[in-house]
Amino acid sequence: MVARLAGLPWCCFPVPQGGLSLWLELLDADSRRLADLAATRNLALTPGFHFSPDGALDRNLRLPFTLPPEALDTAVDRLTEAHAALQDAH
Repeated sequence: MVARLAGLPWCCFPVPQGGLSLWLELLDADSRRLADLAATRNLALTPGFHFSPDGALDRNLRLPFTLPPEALDTAVDRLTEAHAALQDAH
């Protein structure tokens, strides 16, 4: 998942040293809108503001990476499709 996400020009992230999730920073999109579009592609994501006491992190997505590699590949594909649809809407 890290290798696939690293190739995307519209996001960045620190590589987690442990834990269950990766925090993706969106460089050109709001996480709520992207999560909504991802949901239409059967990909459930939680926008970062849900994890912030003051509602910040609106450009972040929390991506769990506990699924098998094949499922994570599918998730990245769906996330990429959702981002493309978001860009088409602009």
